[in-house]
Amino acid sequence: MAIEDKIAQLKEAIEKRGSVVIAFSGGVDSTALTALAFDALGDKALAVTIDSPLFPRNQLETAVKTACEIGVQHKVISFSQMSVPYFAANTINRCYFCKKALLDTLLEFAEKNDYNVILEGTNASEIEGENRPGYKAVQEAGDKVFSPFVDLNVTKEEIREIASSFSLSAANRPSAACLATRIPYGQPITLETLEKIEKAEDYLFSL
Repeated sequence: MAIEDKIAQLKEAIEKRGSVVIAFSGGVDSTALTALAFDALGDKALAVTIDSPLFPRNQLETAVKTACEIGVQHKVISFSQMSVPYFAANTINRCYFCKKALLDTLLEFAEKNDYNVILEGTNASEIEGENRPGYKAVQEAGDKVFSPFVDLNVTKEEIREIASSFSLSAANRPSAACLATRIPYGQPITLETLEKIEKAEDYLFSL
């Protein structure tokens, strides 16, 4: 299927939701999804970025700039996963507890502000043959959370094509996982460890 047809299908599926909050990190998946939602719904689409200890400052700055580039309304909500039971213990399914807490935060915000659905950017390439505890939390949310790229079988490569078609700077942006992914399972996650990792990576990027 031509990418133009995929874009049309995605916009139609998003438009049917009426009004949406997009889980927006500024990465290529959420950026392409936000551009599609803004194109389909205009002011009925709101990009929301969760500012947490797991989200590096440079990525937050990128998210703010990328939202401006799209033209979409953008809100930043502060939230700390460190208060989430079982997350800091860093078990193999920590992503489930993190994702569930983030989705609950977004769902509460959406309900208070009269948005119908949360859009999130998991893509078809990510869920094939991998342990994806975070996606389990998405599935458990039912109709309140919609993953258009999974629903319409859109791959990572196609998402980059979509981003390119919108002339978005994120089109060739490398994937970036949260800071907790640098800590081996079983080793407790602490704010001090996360801060050290972020400072170390900032230094490496500066080189």
